[in-house]
Amino acid sequence: MQVTERPGAVPPGFTAYSNENPPTTDLSAVMTLDLEQMQFSDGPPEEQAWLAPDRDERTWQGWHFTPSSGKQIWLSCSYTGSKLLLSAPLPANVKYCKVTHDPSVQGYPATGMTCQ
Repeated sequence: MQVTERPGAVPPGFTAYSNENPPTTDLSAVMTLDLEQMQFSDGPPEEQAWLAPDRDERTWQGWHFTPSSGKQIWLSCSYTGSKLLLSAPLPANVKYCKVTHDPSVQGYPATGMTCQ
């Protein structure tokens, strides 16, 4: 995901820099954030109804979905070095998702997803 990071307010006497090499006052630079984690919830993420995987292996996790009455299953993606969470409801016909991970990287970041 690409983002532009800007301070909400800069205290008097300070200048905001983008921490590049060398630092620059151009705060419009786009940063690319790496995918860290994929999660699923029974309803939108603000309801915090996070679903545990049915299978949890070293290189992948699998979920079978049966949403609660009147709810949809949501996918939420988080990114390294950011508090941003991108979320969207899955199509109603999706009943299973498998998320792959890279075990060679600390934290086992998500590397992909297949759904059916």
